Amino acid sequence: MKKIVISIIAILLCCLIPNLIYATDGKIEPTKITVTYKYKEDTNTVTTTMTSNNELKNTKPSTSWQLSQDKKQYTYEFRENTIYTSSVVDIYGNTIPVPINITQIDQSPAKVTVAYEYREETNTVIATMTSNRELQNTKPSTSWKLSEDKRVYTFEFLENTIYTSSVIDRFGNKIEVPINITQIDESPAKVTVSYEYKEKTNTVIVTMTSNKELQNTKAPTSWKLSEDKRQYTYEFNTNTTYMSSVVDRFGNVIQVPINVTQILSFELTGIDVSKHNGKINWQKVKDSGIDFAIIRLGYGQDLVEQDDTMFKYNIDECKRLGIPYGVYIYSYALNVENALSEADHVLRLIKGYNPTFGIWYDLEDADGYKDKYGMPSKETFTEMAIAFCEKIKANGYKNVGIYASLDWFENQLSSPKLDKYDKWVAQWGEKCTYDREYIMWQYTDKGQVDGINGPVDMNKYYKK
Repeated sequence: MKKIVISIIAILLCCLIPNLIYATDGKIEPTKITVTYKYKEDTNTVTTTMTSNNELKNTKPSTSWQLSQDKKQYTYEFRENTIYTSSVVDIYGNTIPVPINITQIDQSPAKVTVAYEYREETNTVIATMTSNRELQNTKPSTSWKLSEDKRVYTFEFLENTIYTSSVIDRFGNKIEVPINITQIDESPAKVTVSYEYKEKTNTVIVTMTSNKELQNTKAPTSWKLSEDKRQYTYEFNTNTTYMSSVVDRFGNVIQVPINVTQILSFELTGIDVSKHNGKINWQKVKDSGIDFAIIRLGYGQDLVEQDDTMFKYNIDECKRLGIPYGVYIYSYALNVENALSEADHVLRLIKGYNPTFGIWYDLEDADGYKDKYGMPSKETFTEMAIAFCEKIKANGYKNVGIYASLDWFENQLSSPKLDKYDKWVAQWGEKCTYDREYIMWQYTDKGQVDGINGPVDMNKYYKK
């Protein structure tokens, strides 16, 4: 029993002696904290370090003081002066107050300098405000841009201006910065004009080029302004001379002379005729100044009874008098087979002749026949036209084309597959508005020509 008591006493002494040592002031060194300050001139901040002789508990928020790996140092970078007491807790649970005294930071207003860079290619000025310390981002997103290091504001000026711009540094100091933009050339823009003739369309592309940006003051259906706002372009289909007004970005109005003269005028005036025009006095026609004639061969499929009864007389007279001529056939075809028969009709009648002004396939429905017996589809009309033209060409005649009204060309005969054939557009009026390439325009059915009794169809031929 005695031995058991002695053992218990020994165990108790082993447990109590360390606690007695820990509690003895002479054995455990009290926690001491020293504070050091390091000023960084480039960032105008102070890195503060609290150093302990004993380990510390990590009691600070993750966004503030950072505890070292050995748990004996806390560090924090101060951006503003401050005086306060910070508490740390050592591993024994003791709370130690630590006075913090940050006074080295220069919190006087930032110093801001301004630089200007003139860009001749854009006639603009890049203004740069540079601060010796960080600035707050107080400018609208559409104006000055603040750099990543928050020390530089930049803005590209399009016009001269003098004013004061306010910036605020990180301490809340407001600095008034004078801005003086005077380098921009705000005199009226200089505009040059160039002309590009397009033979295929007999049009002229006019380009007005400015040395400065222009305002988009033209109607959307006319001149087009380029993305860089320095070029206006427009495609003219008639010759014209006039003054076009443009406005530069400073509001200056510039009068630009436009002189389109390259477009080929409708130099050749001609007629198209059939038996309905009666017996023509071709000598009088020639003497009246008519340049050419398009003569109907007949209509429909390859039947003699569908030949035009005046075709031979009209062609022979034109040959005799040296009047250039072409020929056409009025189509009643409802399918490709009919169209090929109509091509045979033409080939039979033009043997021995040289229609220099073309062989024309007249696709219309003047008397309502097609509508009555089954109007072909757009696709069928395309196939018919191709079949006719290719058969004529296969027999050695290269100058072959299609005649139709503007409405038919825009609707029934609008397939791009027909673009390779010459087009003769019927649109009675002052001008032809067909927007694709064509070489002949029938502008009236009420022409008056000496040698022909009654009205006659009149045409303008402008292909070189």
